[in-house]
Amino acid sequence: MHSNGPPLSVIVVATSALYWDALVHFGNRVIGLAGDGSSYAWLLWHFTNSHGSFFHKFTTNQVFFPVGVDLRAAAPTPLIFVLSWPLVRVLGLAGTMTFWHVFATLSTGVVAYFLSMRLTSHRAAALFAGLAVAFLPYRINQQNHYNLIHTEVVLFGILAMLRLYDKPSARRAAVLALAVVTSVYTDSYYAVFLVLSLVTIAIVNHKATFKNPIFVKLVSSTLVACVFTSPYFIAIFQNVEKGEVVQLPRFAGSQFYSANVASWFMPSLQHRLWGKAMP
Repeated sequence: MHSNGPPLSVIVVATSALYWDALVHFGNRVIGLAGDGSSYAWLLWHFTNSHGSFFHKFTTNQVFFPVGVDLRAAAPTPLIFVLSWPLVRVLGLAGTMTFWHVFATLSTGVVAYFLSMRLTSHRAAALFAGLAVAFLPYRINQQNHYNLIHTEVVLFGILAMLRLYDKPSARRAAVLALAVVTSVYTDSYYAVFLVLSLVTIAIVNHKATFKNPIFVKLVSSTLVACVFTSPYFIAIFQNVEKGEVVQLPRFAGSQFYSANVASWFMPSLQHRLWGKAMP
């Protein structure tokens, strides 16, 4: 770990430089409040200031009044809002929002570094990968989306999967389950990407996948993840039964915006080459 100190220090310094202005004015300046950022700020305020029990925080009539909305599935990143509950008491609302931006960028760089070290064992290359992933234009451009900045959840899951193949153990299987659960409660896009990545790893390593003890550990990890993510999916099914989830026509706007997971694979109508070919 000592030899990893200098590269990790570079990532910390680069992250601090990116958010220097917000760190200097910590607690007084909010990052990414424009556009959708205002809704994330309101949800964060709601979770930390609403009265009643813990589960009462997931319902409100202050949105779509007087009918209200079920926030169990509607909140874009419920895990962050829950973890912010104690943070707001210490850092304040603006400070907590700044904290999550810094944390997302720093953790993405650190996890990308260790993932690259697992694949290459080359510190300079791993440092470059950590910085490149942490400062991707896509990430930086998502400052007003408090779910899409947390790309670290995908990298964390991939690293956990590879480490499980390196040394199958109950502890590493639990870490893999934790990574999947974290991705589901952080962002549904990234949860899908992570599952696709894990399936790809399992297929590529098919000779080891279906042999003990890896197969047993993968099954146990999957079952644990299913149990702990079941409240989220149950909430979605309940909303579908209530008619609160509307089936949008055609591509559901995915050819225009990030309306659903398909938008990550759907060519944009504005693309110069194949945009006009989209129906």
